[in-house]
Amino acid sequence: APFCGRNVAFYLSVPESNPSGYALRLVLKLDKGGVMFDLGGNPDSWTSEQTKLRVFAQGEKYPNSYGFTAGKLLAVANNGINFQKLRDFIAQYDGFMIKTSNNNELTIRVGFLDEVRTKQRLYENPHFDYFFKYVSLEHVYEWISYKKHVTTFEFVCELKN
Repeated sequence: APFCGRNVAFYLSVPESNPSGYALRLVLKLDKGGVMFDLGGNPDSWTSEQTKLRVFAQGEKYPNSYGFTAGKLLAVANNGINFQKLRDFIAQYDGFMIKTSNNNELTIRVGFLDEVRTKQRLYENPHFDYFFKYVSLEHVYEWISYKKHVTTFEFVCELKN
């Protein structure tokens, strides 16, 4: 069971610009990195469509970092690149390319909690400079005036024989 023995920390966050937009944040540390669920202050609004999910690289922690978007890399391809060859190149890393603009900006969909590893592997490929100007994580930035750790609890699992 992947959550047995894991701690979940609860934080209350209140944005300076919109105090009524307060949120409860649940932070869970997994083997590949941390995960944060951002739930609006009203439990009636907690649906999967409204819940924001962020991930953290090894060593990053909330509230020192706000993490980055799960399953997504941002990139800029070089001018004149053949996009079918670029799609094939990205597919070697289990990524899926979505062209997002006319100026070679791309979104690359990758596996959940594979963002940092996939970015690193792309940069390590000797053909990286042929295809890309750069690839980056989609870091989250926000202006929060109040963040308070509320409580932490541990998932306890009893295994039955």
